[in-house]
Amino acid sequence: MIHALQVDMKQSIQKLLFKAQMADNLRFAYFDDLGSDLVKLPNSPAVFGQRVCFTFFQHALTLPDQCVGHKASDCKDRKEDHVQDSHRDVGAYDIDGRKVTTSSVVERAHLIPFSQPCRLDWSTAVQNTLPEDMRSHDMIEKVLFGCYDRSGSYIPGIAESSINFIYLYSQREHLDNKAALMLIPFLSPEQQFDWNGEGYDAILICAHQRVYHEIYFELDTGPVRAINSEHNHHASQVDEESLLQEIYKPMREKYLIPSVYQDDRQKLHQALEYIETLLKDICVVKCEESLAKLQQDANIWTDVLKRDNLDKVAACDDLREKLRTERMVKVFKGLKSEPVPGKLACFRVIKFKANGPEEEPQPAHTAPHPLLLSLRSMNSITNHFYGDLPNGKSSMLLLTSC
Repeated sequence: MIHALQVDMKQSIQKLLFKAQMADNLRFAYFDDLGSDLVKLPNSPAVFGQRVCFTFFQHALTLPDQCVGHKASDCKDRKEDHVQDSHRDVGAYDIDGRKVTTSSVVERAHLIPFSQPCRLDWSTAVQNTLPEDMRSHDMIEKVLFGCYDRSGSYIPGIAESSINFIYLYSQREHLDNKAALMLIPFLSPEQQFDWNGEGYDAILICAHQRVYHEIYFELDTGPVRAINSEHNHHASQVDEESLLQEIYKPMREKYLIPSVYQDDRQKLHQALEYIETLLKDICVVKCEESLAKLQQDANIWTDVLKRDNLDKVAACDDLREKLRTERMVKVFKGLKSEPVPGKLACFRVIKFKANGPEEEPQPAHTAPHPLLLSLRSMNSITNHFYGDLPNGKSSMLLLTSC
């Protein structure tokens, strides 16, 4: 009897140790886990300028004919009367599904930038999502910056819509200043343009472990430690691949583990192909523009703006000139054929719930526009390959953020 109890206890301890070992063998994925390639820019965009973004088009249609645009130059000190950047929707959820409260230190991040000078740089991208007969300078300013109707009432632009926000810790550091994380939708470019508020999934990838820590993301290995599998490290009748697939199966609700599951590898590769298509389009659309000249022409090139943003503007124009001259851009190309040695990389899946008048009750972040997530993520791609990540001393962004 005592011997049997000792055997059972020994087996239980072995199983606990085995599960702990399997859980400890996991880590978050980083940019360095991804392969890369230098790809040629197309002669003309594949999607931008060729397809209409449904949501932006619908917003443009709501603007009254006599609407007077709110000009970028109206707000040289980067402050607005209509939007409070510190505003938070108490009861909303951040991208990890945690409830936002009055005491939360989570930040409400703009995808199209809040700052008027930086928002202006997104004009061309937005312009190329609308029908040709709606691409006038006046219309784009109205769509981006909002306008006033005949009674003097303010009608917000898309930058102030719920589709333009995510709740994210340390967003100024890792989304604006360093561009050290990506949120890539599992939607094709066509699906992103056709999006009308539906829920969708996106993949979160950070430059390195410290970024996950500072945006308060922790790898949840609880499902592995809680499994009731009878397999252990002595199970010679089961091959290693099948054993890993069984052990890590509970993790797949929140993570991709592409080195273990082939369909996860395909999902990752597909998502990166989608953003590559959009990135090449934006390179074609934006690289002919000088940000410094754009801000000067808009009459917002003030002494304060020069002092605060001179380096960022110069870096942005340097990157555009390089891409325009070389007609090539470096992109991520799925999981590395020879992964970084050590633990298995887990790619966090973020589930966004539908963005509509009747908000769904589940604890999830309301969906931002997937195209805006893709545009923001492009900055991380260019900053990784052309900038100074992880230090962030010299950011190389394709679209300005501030």
